[in-house]
Amino acid sequence: MNERKYWIVKNTVDTTKYVKNGYAAIGWSNCEFDFNKPEDTLNMVELEYPSLSGQSRGYIKRFLSIKEGDIVIVPCYKGFYMGKATGEYRYLKDWISDDRANAVVVDFEKNGDGEPHVYPREGINTALSTKIGSRHLLLEIYDDYLKLEVESILKQEKNESIENRIRNIENKELDLLRRKIRDALKNYQQLYFASKGKGFEEFISVLFRLEGYETHILSKTVGGSDAADADVIAIRKSTLSPKLHEVLYIQAKHHMGVTGTWGYEQIKSFKSKKQKEADGNEGIIIVYDEQGNPIDIEISQIKYVLISSAEFDSNAYSDTDKDVILIDGEDLSGMIIGHIDELDSSELSKLGLIKKYGHISEYNTIES
Repeated sequence: MNERKYWIVKNTVDTTKYVKNGYAAIGWSNCEFDFNKPEDTLNMVELEYPSLSGQSRGYIKRFLSIKEGDIVIVPCYKGFYMGKATGEYRYLKDWISDDRANAVVVDFEKNGDGEPHVYPREGINTALSTKIGSRHLLLEIYDDYLKLEVESILKQEKNESIENRIRNIENKELDLLRRKIRDALKNYQQLYFASKGKGFEEFISVLFRLEGYETHILSKTVGGSDAADADVIAIRKSTLSPKLHEVLYIQAKHHMGVTGTWGYEQIKSFKSKKQKEADGNEGIIIVYDEQGNPIDIEISQIKYVLISSAEFDSNAYSDTDKDVILIDGEDLSGMIIGHIDELDSSELSKLGLIKKYGHISEYNTIES
């Protein structure tokens, strides 16, 4: 194979805007990356973001490795954009509010109208489609067969079909919708959830069902009398082996503005209780599926999640447990968009959303 590398860079914030301007971008925008000094950049980011996880460090390290001539794939709704890295880099000061200020310049493949071409995910190699659909922020494609598949797609004639034009329009509209959902999640007046947090917990439960988990709402006394608490349990069973089961304990906070540390203290205390429970039972805890059947789970198969409809205070969360996964309103709105076609009308109505159909004649061009 040639020396070029192949990257998948996921941008859940206004994907169309960035691609149209020729960028593949990631966050940690308080720091301006120096692509000529990757180690210095990593050290700088770790100082600015003390809670930086090992996974995030890996994302940054890979992003700094993108070179001229590399192929960059940017996923979008039902498809993906693709182009070659030019070897130029940008710090997008005007877009810091998106937290996607660090960018590589990409010469994206264009259609006959000069717009970035959207390649459909349907009909391509299954393994490649799965990678493009991954929730990881940044992946490198190592498999030689998949590299050849990418090269083959690049050589295909750009299909200026009506389907492709509609796909471009849908991607732009979904970027706008995601922003509306993000803002609505922080505004009680725009939502129709049941009160006292119950409706938000139920919605999170539905969302993780669409992610492939069995879910149910936990009792309010599940953590005992102290701070320990979790709201939702999500179980993903494997048909291959019980050792491949996955369990998520989720603390859900429907907040406006900025989320404080109380939810984090609750889920961390809950994690400590589960660890003690496992220590007294040879590393095993018992969980119950939605039918009430007991399942033996090794403590290593459990993850702990704190979800907020708001933002996390970066200072308050600077020393958080790296084993607690944080999902803020920005991430949550991206998850919702990922399942927008699967949410039924009753769930959409809780977000204040209605389905609206339009005709392509309403869209002459895709504007920036």
